[in-house]
Amino acid sequence: MTIIRTTERQQKENSKLMQDFSHAFVSNDLSLLQELLHKDGIFMGRFTKAKALSYFHKLFFGEEGIADFQHAYFNKGIALDSSCGAEVLEIRCDKKIHFRKNGLPYFAAFGEMQDIFSDERVFRFTFEFLDGQISAIRIPKKHIEKVDRLVMEN
Repeated sequence: MTIIRTTERQQKENSKLMQDFSHAFVSNDLSLLQELLHKDGIFMGRFTKAKALSYFHKLFFGEEGIADFQHAYFNKGIALDSSCGAEVLEIRCDKKIHFRKNGLPYFAAFGEMQDIFSDERVFRFTFEFLDGQISAIRIPKKHIEKVDRLVMEN
């Protein structure tokens, strides 16, 4: 296994790309996604850039699309699958805000199951970067919010 080290500058650029992706995702902005995705990238393990844009179009505007969802928030975690250690971006979208009994809004923690009694949709992505663009997007199979417990148990 090769360990790839990134400079502080690359880390900032990659964080900005992830932030731009999250904004494009919740605003259903396909033109921004087109700018962010690398022309030679592989997305969701099998899609070219054109197919990935088609996938996101269907996700946003299809019959079960999220274009009319008004509320979204983000969590971050860590992948434990084939891209172990990669940062996971979790995007939780819903048609309305849910409140606790004390009147404060409820925000699910990273990794919590999707609320089946609401319209909530949960998406999790990991990214790879090349030449200032996103060169790969994956859906992680295994993830965790923090590694603290793993470190303690090791």
